[in-house]
Amino acid sequence: MSIEIAKQWLADAVATVNAKDHHANMDLISQRVNLLGVPGHETISYEQWSSQCKHEFENNILKSVRYEGLKIIAEKNPASCLKLTKPLRLAMAK
Repeated sequence: MSIEIAKQWLADAVATVNAKDHHANMDLISQRVNLLGVPGHETISYEQWSSQCKHEFENNILKSVRYEGLKIIAEKNPASCLKLTKPLRLAMAK
């Protein structure tokens, strides 16, 4: 995976989240995904991720989101190919 492809994917993810476009956002995610690193969960599935995103979009929980500090750490192992070197930034709606 090239850094340009990864940056475009992140830009698309940010745009769809900030637009609260659940369908377009989830179209960026493989249905075979298991997400690691979610506080309180060992992993979450695509269905769990989709449900959580839909809940957050419909209830206006997120004000905005952005990513920074992308680093490719393994191009040959898709299970660990992207790492954000700075935290994900979420602005929560009041």
